[in-house]
Amino acid sequence: MIGRIFSVFLTSYAESCRLEDRYRRITTRLGWVTVALSCLGFITFMYYSRLMLGIPLEGGSMEGMRLKMLAWIILIILFAPFAFFAGMVLVNGVFGFVMFLLGKFSWQQVIDFSLRARYPDKWYRQST
Repeated sequence: MIGRIFSVFLTSYAESCRLEDRYRRITTRLGWVTVALSCLGFITFMYYSRLMLGIPLEGGSMEGMRLKMLAWIILIILFAPFAFFAGMVLVNGVFGFVMFLLGKFSWQQVIDFSLRARYPDKWYRQST
């Protein structure tokens, strides 16, 4: 499984290296905005899920709360991929929709870019 995840990252890196420089800069900036937005959502989820489970936010005795703490950790682990996927869909979706309104993306390209992070063919360097 780790090898499969690693290969996805290598494939993504290889794809980004094939992009023209201006598009690679755009996707890098979009990636940073995605990470920032996803981390903000993730931290918010951590805070509210801790409140929901009744785990004290400040110091204090954790006596009798081991099961709640374990449940909170499991929730955090399960939510992490969804937070970052949602951030990617939101940031890439807004960018793709703006590009659609400007007439630079088709509707299918907006869907591919926002849900699958696939770049339009014209963004790649032309092999000559």
